[in-house]
This record gives sequence, C-alpha cells and structure tokens, in this order.
Amino acid sequence: MTTGSGRWVLLVEDHAIVACDLQRFLDGTGYHVVGVRSPDEALDTIANSQLDGAVLDVKLIGDASPQVADALKAAKIPHIFINGWAVGPIPERCRERPLLNNPYDYHSLLDALNGAMADKSNP
Repeated sequence: MTTGSGRWVLLVEDHAIVACDLQRFLDGTGYHVVGVRSPDEALDTIANSQLDGAVLDVKLIGDASPQVADALKAAKIPHIFINGWAVGPIPERCRERPLLNNPYDYHSLLDALNGAMADKSNP
C-alpha cells in the first residue's frame, strides 16, 4: 500500500463516524491528517496551514462544499471529493476533481488522493 510519506492532508467531513474512520485509515498510511467538521474550520485551516492535499465531503451540511473547493483551488491544494450518499446531484463546481461515491474502499481513496497530489499541475 502506498503511504502518505508524512504529507499533510485536510479531511473535511461533517459526519463524525466517517471522519474518525477515514482519519484513522489515513494516519495509518503515513499521512498527517488535519480533520475538521465545518466549512468555517476548513476555510480557516486552508488559509493558515501548509497542506499537501485534501479530502472533501461533496455534500457538507449547508451546501458549503463548492466554497471550500474554491478555497482549495485558489490555494493550489490538490483535493478529491467523497460522497457518502450514492444518489443526488453533485454541485457543478465540484465536478472537475476526482469523486469517490459510496461505497468506496480504502485503496480507491488512497489511489485517488495520491494521484491528485502527484498531479499538482491541476489542483
């Protein structure tokens, strides 16, 4: 399994159980995970931290995912989206990055995140 090699990753997930599970997995692969649950925390972290990548829930409460995605793009932070709901529309501004729909497995998540960070020319 490919490791995070000490890279810093922002995890933006508003469902605590999912966030804990993903953080535990990513920590175990060598990533340093900064986990936040709200869009405001995410925007503050993006503005004030050195991040190598991000995993963003595409359907944050309050439909704030596009705003967070815009901040990640402006900061040139490669990111991927996860979607815990296998149905429903995906915001237009969130369609240009990799998206993992539920159910997804850990290996797919890791491959997508590593791929996004390897292609830094397209944050």
